[in-house]
Amino acid sequence: MRKKFLEAGRLLRVHGIRGELRFEHWCDSPSVLDGIKEFFLKADGTSPLSVVSARTHGNVILYKFEGFDAPETARTLAGKVLYADRDLLKVPEGSVFISDLIGLDLTDDSTGEKIGTITDVVNRGSCDLYVVDMGGGRSEYFPAVKEFIVKKDLDREVRVKVPDGLF
Repeated sequence: MRKKFLEAGRLLRVHGIRGELRFEHWCDSPSVLDGIKEFFLKADGTSPLSVVSARTHGNVILYKFEGFDAPETARTLAGKVLYADRDLLKVPEGSVFISDLIGLDLTDDSTGEKIGTITDVVNRGSCDLYVVDMGGGRSEYFPAVKEFIVKKDLDREVRVKVPDGLF
């Protein structure tokens, strides 16, 4: 089941004297969050925070929230994870949220056999890697490149072409 509210990132520390906070976004680009007027402090969409202003500053976004007008009050939000309504996020066509992949089976398309279960997605530079629980306490990486991905069925599995000698 797909989550309605997704982790968007984490508030870091106060920036300046107006109550702005530095925000580490967990998106491919800060533009995914453009126009978001409300975040939530809880994964179930409760404890809303209304955005007063937002601007990109280097590799972070500076947010100012309603009711947090001074560094002293804004500081109470530092370290908090913010959640966003998935329906409001601006993502390119065909993009997939990592949270939608976690828990899916990774299946060999040629044999139909389950390889393992996707437990995380990491990026080590050149491409995303699926972290696959192979069972028995063993995990392996699978490169999530278009040459190997056959089909993503976000309700069941990711079907892949397995390169010779990978597993």
